[in-house]
Formats: sequence, structure tokens, C-alpha cells
Amino acid sequence: MPRNVARFELLMYLSLAIGAVIASLRFSMYAAQVGASPLIAMQAVMFASFALFIWLIARRHKNWGRWVFLVMYVLGLPILVLNELELAPTSPIAATLVFLQCFVQAYALFLIFTGDAKSWFTAASPTSAA
Repeated sequence: MPRNVARFELLMYLSLAIGAVIASLRFSMYAAQVGASPLIAMQAVMFASFALFIWLIARRHKNWGRWVFLVMYVLGLPILVLNELELAPTSPIAATLVFLQCFVQAYALFLIFTGDAKSWFTAASPTSAA
């Protein structure tokens, strides 16, 4: 595995851990709106989906996965920023962690589109099309 891909994987799992801390900090606020059980189920699906994408990109070197992840990140970022600016006064620690998480994800995405990762994904493209 190329160095950039290994760093991507590490940073994305760090991002997932930061997300778990954010979820625990905001649990009571969101649980009051949707209920605890649906919230836990939604969080579990989100975390599992995120982990699946990390695995597909880093371990199965799926080129399409890194592009889908990039598009999801770019499309979700403006909504996330607006939401966090609104929620920051109620939970400044969680808001700070969200922005840290965004930075970690942005850097991780940068890594899988540069350096030794580029050729690794390009070389894998014909076999990973199936």
C-alpha cells in the first residue's frame, strides 16, 4: 500500500473517532428531536457506511470510491458549515471538533489524489472495474 493511501486510511479512521466524540457530545440534543433509538440506528448506519468507504478506498483501491467520497465531501461541506455556524453557540467544543474533522478529511482526500496514490489507483482501475 502506498504511503499516501496508508496515511489516508489512518486519518479517515481518526476522523471517524472524532465523529464518535461529536455524536456523544450532541446525543441529548438530537435524541430529544428524533428519539434515542432512531438516532442510534442512524448513527450506526452512518458510521458503518463511512468505514465501508474507507475500506473500499484504502484496502480494495476502488478508484470510483475516492471520487464518490470527494463528491460527497464537496457537496456536503457548505451545508455542514452553515449548520455548524448555527449550532456553535450551543456546543462550541463539538463545533470545533466538527471543523477539525473537516480539515482531517480534506487532508486525507488530498493524499489519495496526489503522490504515490495516483498511480496506485490508476493501475488498479482495469481490474477494479468488475
